[in-house]
Amino acid sequence: ERHEVGRVAPSSAWDPEALAQELKRLPVSTLFPELAAEALNILGRWHKRFPLKIWKRIVRIYEGSAHHAPCVLKEFNESAPAISRALEWAKTLPPDSPPGYVLDLGAGFGFLSMFLAELLPQDRISHCILVDAGYPNLGVESSEGSISTEHIYRCGAWRIPLHTLKVDLKKGRALNLIA
Repeated sequence: ERHEVGRVAPSSAWDPEALAQELKRLPVSTLFPELAAEALNILGRWHKRFPLKIWKRIVRIYEGSAHHAPCVLKEFNESAPAISRALEWAKTLPPDSPPGYVLDLGAGFGFLSMFLAELLPQDRISHCILVDAGYPNLGVESSEGSISTEHIYRCGAWRIPLHTLKVDLKKGRALNLIA
């Protein structure tokens, strides 16, 4: 089942304006002001893109979370240095090299790759691979996972494609599966 893309998510207290106010409280808004402004644009698009069920998951505040902020802002605040470095890295790729890709280990819900898919240059980055033991095996009907991938695969195409891979990185030979 695919969700209609481009519709405004019905009622949620965390609309883009409320998120903008909350973002001002976080260190990322001072440390990475341009990136924070770009994140607000992205959040506005996501608010329209995702159905309410997924939007509520994106803005959920978890018990004991840092800064007691919606999880998308908490994750953005924590990942902004990595996002900034990834943007710098993409700029340094030689023009004649094939496009690079992002390998997001322990991706969880995928906020880092979701932001990177919106920010990295499409001509330099071909895709992002999200790796986590919690994902179901894509294409395996009987496979279950503890992390839903509905927001990755059923809510419209990503600017830079996202792909999930179920790998338990705590197992001895897990990284060989990725190579």
